[in-house]
Amino acid sequence: MAKKQSAEATATTNATANAIQKIRTTITSISFIPESNNYIVDFGDSFDAIVKDGDAYVEGKSNKISFNAKYLKYLLFQQVPDLALLYEDAREKAQIRDEQFVFTASKLNKYLAGSTIVITRTKFNAGDEYTDVNGETFQHQNSGYDTIINEIRLSAKGQSRIDKDVDAI
Repeated sequence: MAKKQSAEATATTNATANAIQKIRTTITSISFIPESNNYIVDFGDSFDAIVKDGDAYVEGKSNKISFNAKYLKYLLFQQVPDLALLYEDAREKAQIRDEQFVFTASKLNKYLAGSTIVITRTKFNAGDEYTDVNGETFQHQNSGYDTIINEIRLSAKGQSRIDKDVDAI
């Protein structure tokens, strides 16, 4: 269920008349959905979103965003370089020990829960064109939102945990 919207959001429009929201909120939790290889990030505030209503997807409010696992890590590591360092350290240690590498949602929660985050969400419509990382142009099949992370300010607890774990490397 979506929470009451209290996020600091401003809607503007770009050249294609798609709404842009800049939202400052907090990360409350991160969970992993293995079937889709996605992380679900829960935020402290609700914002405009495409939500499921029965069998249809409609405009509504949500306090959750589903991210592809690799994309979320990419966005997080840009904003929190020490998190990338911890990730690489864990990956290398697993390779050396010939173990399966796992960097879980609970580990992300350990560092990120309670952090302040600024995200920008740009609405797109079915039929709008986009270019993928290979430079190929496609059309969106459905309406939705593109989300980027502009800033993460770790909570004191999260920063302390990262500092401790980085110092232990």
